[in-house]
Amino acid sequence: MARLPHWTKRRDLIQQILQLGIPTDVTRADLLASSPPSKIRIDCIGGVSETSAFDLDPGGTGYMASLSLTVLRKPFAIAAFDLVLPWMRSRVSWLSDPADGDGPRNTYQFPGRHRLEFPRDVAINHLADAQQNLPVGKCIEGLLLGYGLESIPDCFKHGGYAVGQLGVVDQFGQEHSAEINVWIDRSAKISCNNLNRPLRKSLVVRHAVGKKS
Repeated sequence: MARLPHWTKRRDLIQQILQLGIPTDVTRADLLASSPPSKIRIDCIGGVSETSAFDLDPGGTGYMASLSLTVLRKPFAIAAFDLVLPWMRSRVSWLSDPADGDGPRNTYQFPGRHRLEFPRDVAINHLADAQQNLPVGKCIEGLLLGYGLESIPDCFKHGGYAVGQLGVVDQFGQEHSAEINVWIDRSAKISCNNLNRPLRKSLVVRHAVGKKS
């Protein structure tokens, strides 16, 4: 068996290559086979639109994932989260804990003109704590909320899906990941395009003008 190049040990890099559809000798099956036993089970729960990528106004993309995380082995603590989607060239910025800032407490807010808000108790962002070991069987459910400066490419249409990789990084820096289907929400861009569209005279007005001429 041929020796694989050193870069194939970079699981995050392999995941991005596979997401972009770039030809490589390393398959998803190889990636899974080389993975150590996961210490956490990652499941998407809730409705279709609760795990989504959506346009922000005036730009950028919001990310929301409705998750159930179950600890399978100890020791385990959540140090960080990660998300990879086909168009991403930079990491997601996860919304910071509202209890740590000067803004409205107990409310996570997305950036933009029309601030989408979620109560703190429905989110799991603030549960990432590398110092907090979780017992086996512990189940965490809630919304993971973040945003990125990159816009969703136009080839991803409203109501479609993109396949992504959701990662949970443990206190030792090991990433445990699962494939997720992300619903594409372009409603903000559609609304903006409709508002910017030139107004057309109604049939009644045009008919009246035609009679006068």
